[in-house]
Amino acid sequence: MPLSDDQIDQVIETLETATEENNVSSARAGQVVNLPAQGEVWVTGDLHDHRRNFEKFVVAADLANNPQRHIVLHEMIHGEHFDENRAEDSWQMLFWAADLKCAFSSQVHFLFANHDLAQIHGEGIMKAGVSVCEAFNAGVKRDFGSRRAPAHVAITEMLLSFPLAIRTGNGLFISHSIPTDNQVPKFDYGVFDRSLTGEDYRRQTGAVYQLVWGRKMSPESANAFAERVGARILITGHQPQDSGFSVNGDRQIILASDHNQGVFLPLSLSETYDMDRVVERVRKFVSLTLPDSTPDLDSSDPNEPAPQILSSEEASAEQTQSDSMQRTVEPADGDPSPEQHAAAPAPGVTPARVAEEALAPPATDPSTGSSRDPLPTERQRQALCEMIAAAFVEIRLLGWDGKAAQAADLADAFHNVPREMYGWGRWSRSIFRAGLEHYQQKYHVPGQSSYRNYATWFDRIMAEGVTGDAG
Repeated sequence: MPLSDDQIDQVIETLETATEENNVSSARAGQVVNLPAQGEVWVTGDLHDHRRNFEKFVVAADLANNPQRHIVLHEMIHGEHFDENRAEDSWQMLFWAADLKCAFSSQVHFLFANHDLAQIHGEGIMKAGVSVCEAFNAGVKRDFGSRRAPAHVAITEMLLSFPLAIRTGNGLFISHSIPTDNQVPKFDYGVFDRSLTGEDYRRQTGAVYQLVWGRKMSPESANAFAERVGARILITGHQPQDSGFSVNGDRQIILASDHNQGVFLPLSLSETYDMDRVVERVRKFVSLTLPDSTPDLDSSDPNEPAPQILSSEEASAEQTQSDSMQRTVEPADGDPSPEQHAAAPAPGVTPARVAEEALAPPATDPSTGSSRDPLPTERQRQALCEMIAAAFVEIRLLGWDGKAAQAADLADAFHNVPREMYGWGRWSRSIFRAGLEHYQQKYHVPGQSSYRNYATWFDRIMAEGVTGDAG
């Protein structure tokens, strides 16, 4: 699908912004993102441009309404959406993920994977007789035309910005894979703590290469790796799993999310897990269905479904249970589950909304003929600038008071608005307001707090012609 210049600008800017968010994240130390001690983390396996599973996962996670929830995505490129010339367009999955990162920068996390490295190197990974890197390049050439060079640069920079691992305080260590048996004893574990060099990516000998390409490791090697990185449980992908997942001893679980039997793993950040409890939390994507409000990314129909959870009876009716499934996947009490949170789709970003608003002509309101989420009027922009200025003053005061975390949260709520309200990026009232509401709920105590109520202030600005501060 050849893109217009405006669409190309949109894609490249979104990729560049997500890259910056990855690099400057306050949760990142070296090549590892450290998650907080409270909340949840939902982890996928390899996605490989499986758009239905990605869409189900994003809408079920409902980040706008669950600010304590984090998601981990990896191996998003090199799927099976080929055209008649063997070009594929999994760059779109990166774009959707990048847009999600821009909207929920502190909740969306990525992992560097072997197909990312292969795409950067131009290595010849073959699927069904097709070089996936060549097919990816052909898709970029088809869709970006004469501007394919800056598109490739933006894609490469985003891939290189991905961390190598996610670490949690309750002993989870999430990475794309781990080194093979003969590499674990001599592996350069310092790679997680320092800046990377070209040698780290070198075929066979580089630490990054060994980490993302490792396969068929023994339980003993998994235990040794877990000990070296201080983990109770390793969560990885990379190795194909026909039944969606497998366990490798008592310390490693391997997930796959790139087919109809694929799974994801929602876990608490405050609970202590052994492997049995981890396996109890595994969920199949087939247990999610898309209700009638969210378009399907695999469909040209813009009026298809956002996930709700099927009952276990409905889910079992939709799938054939695999004989090779090694463990049961029944719910466990006390842990976060998608059943508890996915009753309604998020009002903010979904992949389908990204597809509609950024890569297609804007939808219109049939009653007015105007584009959805029109840019603010000049008067509203002036009022938003006043609100942004007030936020800067508050950030300064918070810094003087030593409240760095609150200052960072307030900056996170506002940082995209100055450009988006002038049309650089994708202006979304619901996304911006969700960030303000998150800040409001976290820090504002009615009757006690001296901080402004930015969500209420924004509502006043967006009301026709109304501006003004809100205490």
